[in-house]
Amino acid sequence: MASWEKIRQQYLKAEEKFILAPGGRTRSESVLNGLKAIPNPKPDCIAAIHDGVRPFVNRNFLQECLLTAQQHGNAVPCITPPESFRYMDSERSNETASHAIDRQRIRSIQTPQCFRISALLKAFAKQESLSFTDEASLMESSGTDIRLCEGLPQNIKITRPFDLQIARFLLENGY
Repeated sequence: MASWEKIRQQYLKAEEKFILAPGGRTRSESVLNGLKAIPNPKPDCIAAIHDGVRPFVNRNFLQECLLTAQQHGNAVPCITPPESFRYMDSERSNETASHAIDRQRIRSIQTPQCFRISALLKAFAKQESLSFTDEASLMESSGTDIRLCEGLPQNIKITRPFDLQIARFLLENGY
């Protein structure tokens, strides 16, 4: 709690309000806990769910995601990956049969994923388990069309040791 207070004082304006909610065993449980902690959200209120391991966002990007969500009900940032992709023809890990996928139709999904709080809570209520890897998958399973918006190439997800080297480069170069 002391760490949070230090961060809040350093980076946030006094009028900006934050509510801390307990984490869950899964991402989905943590998000649901956060949504339930919001007192009396307005029906059109937007929640932006962001990974703490994606630190290289900026204000303009966040505003664009929120504006898209306000206009279309949701916004999920993405980028077109530069790599080529292959789809494995078998689920068996020891088999190598595969075929090429058109990379112009592939998107790498990022956060923040932005949705109306009321729609998220309805989608959560419909689910028997909370095993989704992201909110776009949850919403899609409840019949919601997902609106993709432009992501940021530097909005990397830091999950492996090599990612820390990329993050260091981004920090040293003003991202």
